[in-house]
Amino acid sequence: MLEVQDLMVVVGKGELPDMRRRRFTAACEWGQLWVLGDRCGGLHMVTLETEEHLVIKQSMPKLHGRMGLTDLRVEGELLWSVGRDGFIRSYNLGGQKTVTMLQALHVGYDWVASIRMVWEELVCLVWHGARLLVCW
Repeated sequence: MLEVQDLMVVVGKGELPDMRRRRFTAACEWGQLWVLGDRCGGLHMVTLETEEHLVIKQSMPKLHGRMGLTDLRVEGELLWSVGRDGFIRSYNLGGQKTVTMLQALHVGYDWVASIRMVWEELVCLVWHGARLLVCW
């Protein structure tokens, strides 16, 4: 049952993981999982267990360091995350809905703002000082 509150549809409610700064910076849907990135650099996989009850199935704390995760993107079967630590990470979904990190690549800059598909290529947007760069 969906609950509508001021044009927002509430799908489920749940508890946040314990962390010093409880705020999420990115979220996306990946199959039957909701993936949340947090200000502390962690990645959390959440499912809708029963009607309106969200449960954290798996957490990977501090993957992107203390500066936080900036973007999540699903392309094909893979989940991609980027953060203010300068890393792009990719993950796959295992048999029992467990997430495994496949690779981590440092792009040479400290702050990866976003990851996008452009002309069927995966590109990242990075901040370098006051400049925004697009890297292939």
